[in-house]
Amino acid sequence: MSGITYFVTTFVLAVLRIVQILMLLRVILSWFGVEENSFSVFIYHVTEIFVSPVRSLLERSEKIRLMPIDLSFFLTFILLSLLETVIGFL
Repeated sequence: MSGITYFVTTFVLAVLRIVQILMLLRVILSWFGVEENSFSVFIYHVTEIFVSPVRSLLERSEKIRLMPIDLSFFLTFILLSLLETVIGFL
């Protein structure tokens, strides 16, 4: 693997890992009902960039749209983990 390829791969993997950590923090903050502050708003906006497209796709199905749980968040986390695994094998 060349130097630039290694750098790009490592950078992308680091970004994916940071997004996953922020997603976990978002879940924890929502469980404990932390009041809105600049840190929680930052976490929400960064993670929503990744969750929003998945939510849009899932909302096309009426059965999923009527579910009481937000599957888009869970599915986004799984997709990011799979992407991280695939990139790690390159």
